Amino acid sequence: SVVFGPQLVDVSVGRDGAGWRLKTTPTPGLVNSANLATGSLGGLRINEWQASPTGGDDWIELHNPGPAPVVLDDSHLTDDPSIAGKTKFRFGPNSFIAGGGWLLLTADGNPQNGADHVSFSLAAAGEHLLLYDPALGLLDAVDFGPQAPDTSAGRFPDGAANFVTFTTSVSPGDSNYLPLNNAVVNEVLAHTDPPLEDAIELHNPT
Repeated sequence: SVVFGPQLVDVSVGRDGAGWRLKTTPTPGLVNSANLATGSLGGLRINEWQASPTGGDDWIELHNPGPAPVVLDDSHLTDDPSIAGKTKFRFGPNSFIAGGGWLLLTADGNPQNGADHVSFSLAAAGEHLLLYDPALGLLDAVDFGPQAPDTSAGRFPDGAANFVTFTTSVSPGDSNYLPLNNAVVNEVLAHTDPPLEDAIELHNPT
């Protein structure tokens, strides 16, 4: 048998002499390909969260700014900074986050609902989020205050030290962004024949 957590798009997991590893190429029905190189946990960031949705569950987004996928096995995510609380949620075996990618976790307090469901929910009044490596070394930590309904908060740009509130651009599992309020789409050319090319014109009215 095999137990696995969050997986990568179009990447398989296969056996080698030491256990289960990410593979460079999926090979159904053939000999397993070489192992895919993975990166360090050290760069992972708690990137965005929503603690007060009016519909649905709370959620937390992790971001891997590095180019290589990262193995999450036995690392921990928690909202409790006490010694006993560090291990509140543990990633199971064969759990991964893509290089340059995002991992969306549902914070519903029901880990039995799937490997991407953590064992706690978020307090809309504000609390802590902490990410630890398997040896309980701190990888990242966020403290947040009261959260407005249906907004999220997180790093902008992705992985940066700067935190903002996202009111109209909540983006679970994807890159964080803010609306561009001082530019408009001003002209579009969408049906052309050579030598003309399709084009979009932006205008800054300020």
